[in-house]
Amino acid sequence: MLRARHAMLLLVPALLTGYLACGGEDAGDENNGVFEARMTSASTIFGTFRNEQSGSGIAVLTLKTDWTFHLEEGLVCVRAPCPLPEVNGSYRMGQLNGDNVLMLQGEVGDGRTQLEYLRYFLRDEVLYLAPVARYSTWQKLPRSEPAWCGVQDDCALQNLQDGPCAGQWYCASSACNYSCGPISCEKDNSCPRE
Repeated sequence: MLRARHAMLLLVPALLTGYLACGGEDAGDENNGVFEARMTSASTIFGTFRNEQSGSGIAVLTLKTDWTFHLEEGLVCVRAPCPLPEVNGSYRMGQLNGDNVLMLQGEVGDGRTQLEYLRYFLRDEVLYLAPVARYSTWQKLPRSEPAWCGVQDDCALQNLQDGPCAGQWYCASSACNYSCGPISCEKDNSCPRE
């Protein structure tokens, strides 16, 4: 019974892709276009991009090499502290009506997922994003130093450049940091807890 359930879960993305392919007949209409699920490896973008001053849209977007993402939404902070709403999930890159498109499938809680399509391009280490709509505004997200992380593996999944010495990346306070030499368990919280 469990195998059948897992097999059905694997069929859902295939059915969704088939539905999208059959849904749009007018290739000139951006809202009804067909999302092509082929990977565009030449234009893959990994790393963290930020615009935390944004009062709307995306404040932080981290795209990782295992095809997962972390997104923090921009908001106007009225009374500090103001934690940004977060979404984690998986993403794919493809084409929609000739535009490069990110398909973000986020986990929004209660077992529900949210699907969002964003047009994108990268120029001079700045990621430009816009919703897939006729008259949408482009948002600029410069590549971020430091990169975002939730756990140490998040740093390794962003293809970050090695530091000036022998060492490795570690995650502290939601930011990837580089340490020369071995990492102590205090830095990456890997010490056994009593």
